[in-house]
Amino acid sequence: MEVTAVFFTLAMLVFILPEKTFQSHNQTNQNDAFLLRITPDRMQHFEYESVSFLCESIDNSTQLKGIRNSKEFVPLCNSKRLLTGLSCTIDKTYQGDSGEYWCETNEGEKSNTVNITVTGGSVILESPALPVIEGESVTLGCSRKTNSTNLAVFYKNDVFLQVTAEDTMIINNFSKSDEGIYKCSFSDVGTSPGSWLVLTGNITFFTFTPPYEDSIYDDSNSPSVLDLLRFAFTIFMAVVVLLLGMSRLKILALKMWRACH
Repeated sequence: MEVTAVFFTLAMLVFILPEKTFQSHNQTNQNDAFLLRITPDRMQHFEYESVSFLCESIDNSTQLKGIRNSKEFVPLCNSKRLLTGLSCTIDKTYQGDSGEYWCETNEGEKSNTVNITVTGGSVILESPALPVIEGESVTLGCSRKTNSTNLAVFYKNDVFLQVTAEDTMIINNFSKSDEGIYKCSFSDVGTSPGSWLVLTGNITFFTFTPPYEDSIYDDSNSPSVLDLLRFAFTIFMAVVVLLLGMSRLKILALKMWRACH
């Protein structure tokens, strides 16, 4: 009976432990973010610059979408499928490419949105494309196409903030009170468009799951390979336990027969 108990315990452990791992993995996947990033990582771009969008998703149906003048469209870009998602590059941007962009799957799942402004002017504000996490330090830059002998001037909501010789401004410990429309200028070159700098505490970065591992732990209606192996092993162990039990009964019956005779 001790041998039978050991085999039964092993069978239950093999059955339960993979299930725990399976459930834990699925819970992790459900928390993964579906994220859109852009390169260069800023909201404003000079006309004719190259801009790349990266949709971080393992869904092969993911595509980049945009909206401008209240009309939704699919951008014309050089797209490439990567292990981490979809890359879409606009080699030369024009002012008409300004607008709101996001990634979307065939099932309607959407990523975060990113707003870009493409300007034909000579000055842009370099600010992060994604919302800022509270407490972070944010560096704003003022970039120009032509040389300037003057200092960069930064504004928030059209109110003067500071003048700097390094063409950059740092906001330490970004908070709700720092939200607003920022812009910069060089008096002898021009003024940048304005860009919203907004706070968020809900951005979660995507954790990529390799395709092989994801296929093994696929949470779908069809059983996975691991499910089938676990089921087959459980049946095998049940048969072993049954045979051991029958053997034990035969020995016990034989002993009783000998005792009676």
